[in-house]
Amino acid sequence: MALCHLLYVGVLCISPVSGGPTPLVEQEVRLEARRGSTWTGVDIRAEGWSALAVAGTDNVMTVNPKTLSRACEGDACIQYHRFCRPLADQKTECEFTIVRPEWSQPMVITVQAYGPERQEAALRSLTILTSQGKFISLEAMGETSTREDPYCARLRRGESGPVYEAGCEFINR
Repeated sequence: MALCHLLYVGVLCISPVSGGPTPLVEQEVRLEARRGSTWTGVDIRAEGWSALAVAGTDNVMTVNPKTLSRACEGDACIQYHRFCRPLADQKTECEFTIVRPEWSQPMVITVQAYGPERQEAALRSLTILTSQGKFISLEAMGETSTREDPYCARLRRGESGPVYEAGCEFINR
């Protein structure tokens, strides 16, 4: 793992990487704090890719544990959900929902890139600090879900209230 050049909200590290069309260490990387009506985050822009990391929102949704995958670095692991989709002009978008047990809500990172080389550079450049103090890159979070989002879906209304999908039975109590 390369030196962490910037640590956002204490867990998202932006690091220089080599390789790709232009190594990140030779690029201008722009960061801008962003705030919507119900969220706060940071916008990251580099040559051929961008990312938006949202670490706080008023619209807190419950993550279904059955939708999560695990990425590990030694004994340090992190749970995540990854969904990717193609966009226009050979651009791709991958959304990562990152969960740590001590967080009250997940961090959502959306990465857009032009072409696979720039996508790989972006995913290598962005890492998450685990509870054990180790970094895991978004690149290591390689399992892609066919499900667009990891949140608990309400199926119907039962006699005693809403009924949620499998994995979210804890909400029904």
